[in-house]
Amino acid sequence: MKKDQSKYAVIVAAAIAIGIVFVAYGLAFGIFTTSIPVIDGIICENEMFSYHIHAHLDIFVNEYPSPVPAAIGIVVQNHCFYWLHTHKSDGIIHIEPPTVKQFTLGQFFDVWRSSNTLSPPSQEEPIIYVNGQLASTKLKDTPLRSHDEIVLVYGSPPFLQYPNSINSLKVYDKF
Repeated sequence: MKKDQSKYAVIVAAAIAIGIVFVAYGLAFGIFTTSIPVIDGIICENEMFSYHIHAHLDIFVNEYPSPVPAAIGIVVQNHCFYWLHTHKSDGIIHIEPPTVKQFTLGQFFDVWRSSNTLSPPSQEEPIIYVNGQLASTKLKDTPLRSHDEIVLVYGSPPFLQYPNSINSLKVYDKF
C-alpha cells in the first residue's frame, strides 16, 4: 500500500511541477496576455506569421517629415504584438492577424495612441494619398492593403520642385 501512495505522491508532485513550469513559461514569454486590452478589435498576442503583409506610411507636418515611431503596438514586457504594429521608425506597418482580415489606418492610429508614448501628429484629419492618388476616405475608413504607399499631410504640404517633365518630380527636404 505504501508503494502505491508513494507512486501517487510522485505523480502528483510531477504534475504540479509541470504546471508551475508551464505557467512560468507562459508568463515569461507572453502566452498569457489577458491583462492587455483589445484596441479597436485588435488583439495583442505572440507575433503571427500565418498572414503577414506590410504597408508603408510617410507623414508630413507643415512641410516637414514626421517619423512614425518604432514599437507602435508592441508591449515589450508581455512579449506581445498587436496585429497592427511597427518594429522600426521606417514607416513600415506590419499587419499580422491570425487570419486574413481587413484593417484601416484609423485602427492603426488607435493602436498608436493607446500603446506608444509618442502620439500621432494631430487629432485633425490629414490629406491622405494612397499609392500616389488623393484618397477620398478619412483615416478611420482608409484600408491598409499589402504594399500600399500611404502619405499623410497635416497643414502645409512638403515643398515640391516642379520639374520640366513629370518623370523628374522630386520632393525636397527643407533642412
